[in-house]
Amino acid sequence: MFEASLLSIHSPVNLLLEDTLPAASREVLLGAANALELIDEAATITLPNRRFVYVNPAFERLYGFSAASMLGRVDLPIHTRSVPDQLIETIFEGTATGGWCGEIENQSRSGTRFDIHLRTRPLACAGGEVVGYLGICHPTFWQRISPADQPSEHGVTKPSNDLQPLSKRETDVLSCYGLGLNTKEVANQLKISTPSVFTYRSRIMQKLGLKSPADFYMAARQCLVENGPEKSL
Repeated sequence: MFEASLLSIHSPVNLLLEDTLPAASREVLLGAANALELIDEAATITLPNRRFVYVNPAFERLYGFSAASMLGRVDLPIHTRSVPDQLIETIFEGTATGGWCGEIENQSRSGTRFDIHLRTRPLACAGGEVVGYLGICHPTFWQRISPADQPSEHGVTKPSNDLQPLSKRETDVLSCYGLGLNTKEVANQLKISTPSVFTYRSRIMQKLGLKSPADFYMAARQCLVENGPEKSL
């Protein structure tokens, strides 16, 4: 059996816990969930059996999945096909033994793909028993998450009046994303390094006044429509 637990009478937290879980374990998980409610990075808590028991509001905003749709499941709808099962196993194994850190490709509920920087660590009781896994991530080029950063109702967030034209290379990078390539594939296509792709992507975001991954990928598709793959690349 599972139940939604309240951290305190003043701070309800949507946390799904087994009613047979020891009090010490519940205390650790509740305390972690309370802290994660306050951060701008997307965060999750899973049990050692990999079942999701908590996602914070920033996670809901970034991925478009509600907490209700995530809690209790063991699969990861945010992972793309470019993340092999072997890597997922490596992440969980690394988390259980102290933590894991790296970059992987994720996707939102709408299918928008973006790279994230993921950090994980085990959550343990005072006696050292691991009671859960903590994961915190943010897109590599989107440092802060807030409601104002979401795409506008009719498409890309309205840019400022001080837009700068993109260079030929920046247009190439944007068009590659419009083709559906991930960051590593963009680097291979243009024969540049992955860090260079991140740099160009940040410049594009700044020049076009884009605020979120959704805005970026919508701009990429529009760039591809306007320029065409043959003209852009």
